[in-house]
Amino acid sequence: MKLSFTSLGCPAWDLQKMLSTAKTLGYDGIDFRGYLTEVELYKRPEFTSGIKDTLRMVEKNGLEVSAVSSSVKAFSKNDEDRIKGLSDFKEYVKIADGLNCPYIRIFGGGIGDTPSEKALQVATENVKAMVKALSGARANIIIETHDEWTDSSKLRAIVDNVASERLFVLWDVHHPYRMNGETPAQTWKNIGDKVRYTHFKDSIGTADGKHKYTLLGKGDVPLKEIVSCLKKGGYTGYLTLEWEKRWHAELEEPEVSLPQYIEEMRKILKSV
Repeated sequence: MKLSFTSLGCPAWDLQKMLSTAKTLGYDGIDFRGYLTEVELYKRPEFTSGIKDTLRMVEKNGLEVSAVSSSVKAFSKNDEDRIKGLSDFKEYVKIADGLNCPYIRIFGGGIGDTPSEKALQVATENVKAMVKALSGARANIIIETHDEWTDSSKLRAIVDNVASERLFVLWDVHHPYRMNGETPAQTWKNIGDKVRYTHFKDSIGTADGKHKYTLLGKGDVPLKEIVSCLKKGGYTGYLTLEWEKRWHAELEEPEVSLPQYIEEMRKILKSV
């Protein structure tokens, strides 16, 4: 298995600092989720007109782009959201291909008061349109265990309904466990054969029923059990740190989180 981190963890860093740090620390790849002041990559020249230079920088540092993480959602509330989502997705297809990247992340999307069956129907049709937009492209879609779809059986329903060899699952190992009370074994049973990518984070539960993010291994998410499930299941892809510094300013700086993750994850890998 290989190690990566998302650019969420170092929102103030430019490409050179991000890539050189990844190389120095021993990471294998980088997952782009926003860059500097922009969340959406297609709003930055580094991922549009200057994408060839960006790819050269990545390769010069001996890295690969493990994924590009969009804000696109499978479920849409209305036609306007649906059209915007598909348009954004097509921009990420261009970016992924330009970076020789195998995966484009999408969310399931919050469904609000929409009945589950209706939400599944809408999400299925939207993802089918995204799959169609991949024609001629290299990248595949990975849909994340997120929003109401932290219930991995519900996420599996989208995957089964779409029934495409271009659609896989991103197991954010934190969400089904913390938000839906699933054991790693339950999650793996539901989606394991479709998992092609992972996000790792750790946390502790709080008195108000929420959670507080911690450095890896400092919380109570069963990380060893999760990695064991992946290993036994034959997973050989990325273990990607999703350190949400962009959204949570109080979290430790990347100078702390990035080396700590790679050190702790290597210990876990040796122990399972």
